[in-house]
Amino acid sequence: MLHKRWRGYIQGVRELPEGFTAEQLFHDYLKVRRSNPEKRVSMSEYMIFGFYGLTTAQQKQYLTDVEATLLMRPYNSAAEPYLKSKVTFLKNFTQFVSRGWLYLPESDLAAFDAFVHRYHSIALNRSIPAGASAFRKLTEASGRSTRPAGAV
Repeated sequence: MLHKRWRGYIQGVRELPEGFTAEQLFHDYLKVRRSNPEKRVSMSEYMIFGFYGLTTAQQKQYLTDVEATLLMRPYNSAAEPYLKSKVTFLKNFTQFVSRGWLYLPESDLAAFDAFVHRYHSIALNRSIPAGASAFRKLTEASGRSTRPAGAV
């Protein structure tokens, strides 16, 4: 299963590090995860921070997303519902967000058309399982007759 996810992830990587094939990187990624089980290094962290070129000691100097979450959770327990849900955050802290947003499940076609007309070009974000998302650009010309279901 992890190998299948890796193949899907690595297809989106523009350029592989010099001297590595996708398969070599996958096996190195497994080695990194085995030698740092407490870090739970994600595929994107592995590539972005260049874990493939670091020693185990150097890898241990990084704070991964999982580690940061575990460290912050006791201090943010009351705030966690607001921080984990983009929609909940946007609804409660709109005044601190410096961009327009529209929650389609609670809007109508007229509100959607007005939103697209105001910004001319928007990014649709559709939540999909496993905390991922799918973005799609929509312009004013293409948005007049389209109202995507479940997009933020």
